[in-house]
Amino acid sequence: MEWNGNTILVTGGSNGIGLALAARFLARGNRVVICGRRQEKLDEAKAVYPDLITVRCDVMRPEERLRLLAYMNETYPDWNVLVNNAGIQQHINVRRASEPWEHYEREIAINFDAPVHLTLAALPHLLITRAFSSTSTCGARRSPGSITSARSPSTSMRPCT
Repeated sequence: MEWNGNTILVTGGSNGIGLALAARFLARGNRVVICGRRQEKLDEAKAVYPDLITVRCDVMRPEERLRLLAYMNETYPDWNVLVNNAGIQQHINVRRASEPWEHYEREIAINFDAPVHLTLAALPHLLITRAFSSTSTCGARRSPGSITSARSPSTSMRPCT
């Protein structure tokens, strides 16, 4: 993969690891689109990195994931890198887990459902553009044809093969 000249979508890109990745990608001459749930965080990121393109999107919601991909395909038909970075971690004492299921389901939706859904839905486009996909919120073992899981920018992009 070339490290410059890409159009990269980073979910959860308005702060933390996602924003750090976005900044590195920008510095290498890429067009970078970040998405996040909170408009104020997106605005703060844009103030620091004016070249960022920001989109408000809650990847927990399937319809918003599809809206995000439709936006990318229509606005940036040459986009070629997906970095599934959005994630949450709730501290749960399983011995005293008393919250309603929706509380736990939120973490599953963001950390598992969203990256799998986004990757599968984007795959037809990414294959055409000979693109890359990355998942950085879960720590799973990589096998051929799998979604890559990583936290390190140096290992976060693998070909969709």
